[in-house]
Amino acid sequence: MEKIKILFVEHDEHDLELIHYELKKGAIVFESAIVQTEHDFEHALISFLPDIILSDYTLPSFDGASALSIKQKTDPALPFILVSSTIGEENAVNLIKSGLTDCVQKDRLYTLVPKFNRALEDANERREKKRMQEQLEFDQTNLNALINNTCDSMWSVDTNFNLITSNQVFDDLLLLITGKVIQKGDSILSVAFITPHISKDKQFYERAFTGETFTKVVHNPNHPAFWCEISFFPIKKGALVIGTACSCRDISERKKAETQIRNFATYLNNVLEEERANLAREIHDEIGQQLAGIKMGLSIIKKNNKEEKYINELMNETDNTIQSLRKIATELRPGILDSLGIIPSIQWLATEFEKKTSVECIVELNVQEQLEPVSKKISICFFRICQEALTNITKHAEAKEVRIWITQNNHEFILKIADDGKGIVTEKLENPFSMGLLGMRERAKLINANLNITSEKGEGTTIQLQVKLNQHTA
Repeated sequence: MEKIKILFVEHDEHDLELIHYELKKGAIVFESAIVQTEHDFEHALISFLPDIILSDYTLPSFDGASALSIKQKTDPALPFILVSSTIGEENAVNLIKSGLTDCVQKDRLYTLVPKFNRALEDANERREKKRMQEQLEFDQTNLNALINNTCDSMWSVDTNFNLITSNQVFDDLLLLITGKVIQKGDSILSVAFITPHISKDKQFYERAFTGETFTKVVHNPNHPAFWCEISFFPIKKGALVIGTACSCRDISERKKAETQIRNFATYLNNVLEEERANLAREIHDEIGQQLAGIKMGLSIIKKNNKEEKYINELMNETDNTIQSLRKIATELRPGILDSLGIIPSIQWLATEFEKKTSVECIVELNVQEQLEPVSKKISICFFRICQEALTNITKHAEAKEVRIWITQNNHEFILKIADDGKGIVTEKLENPFSMGLLGMRERAKLINANLNITSEKGEGTTIQLQVKLNQHTA
């Protein structure tokens, strides 16, 4: 059993012996400290940390009333019992009003133990009640902080469809969507919040009142850009459902991203199909015809046995077929990219661009010598972005001149493409669904590169792609 710590404020040794005797007779296990002065009393409150104080009312250089006053300032909940024969009834009443726990007359010490035990029990109950109250206040404060410092709307509704509580996000969102404010205790069905129809909202709540936990993705057509994900959690008292807690998460950005991804996937699929169609036409129109010619030539040789003439023709036709195959392969992926690297490949792109468009394309190099080759991943990314940029210039820019700058050192690789065409309007430049620009941005993200696109109407467009080389290996 843990010992009770008693602080005695007493100067009479005989009285102390009598009090000790009563306490031991009452089976109270304790340890004690004895003080007789104000200084020692104040020190003992801090160093000894008593569980209870038993004090005489009158001491030679101190008194019980002063001790009680000091105790109240230090620890108001600490039990304080006066054990005295000189206090008087009026003083006792006044001291009890000031925080005294109880009084015991020295000629009636048989009442000490019951009052002593009751004082400790009351003090423990008060401490536990205070602790529970503090814990409850902390939990409530913590809960409020959690609820009101989230981006999600949160609210709860009883089975009569009345609002129990809500966080600030819910109040703000409700005001934004409905233009109304709902107070605690008001009917949640006074406005259509979840859907455009109150009856539909009611069905969701009623479903939760059956005890089901569920989540719904909701789109309010009155606010087409707003999508939300609402979860319902039944509130139970025992087995009885007494309401539902609800949380609403804004998923508009997620839906926007999903739409963007779907559009991008569609775009990629269309490009792939277009490339397949082009490849099929190339094979059919060129290689197919050339192979058909070879077959016819072989038939003539077989029939007429005029080998030399037709063999030469077949050789030429075969050369043409080989050139066609090389052309198709180059369009799909130029071999120069794998064999010579990114800089010669970009120079090749510029040359091919000039051949196809008759638009002058100037390549300027600022490349340090004896550098490590750029990694394959960076090379492919830079090549495809340059290819896409030149394709966009061909389709849209109406440019008269294109300039390409390539800068490389030990730390970074920079590609800059500028044209003097008609430029890109701001709306299209900032449009997240502009597939050509989106494709460039997505490729840049794959290698952690910075892509910057600037354009002025009538002033052309500049694209700069920059990547740190120390994060990639060759």
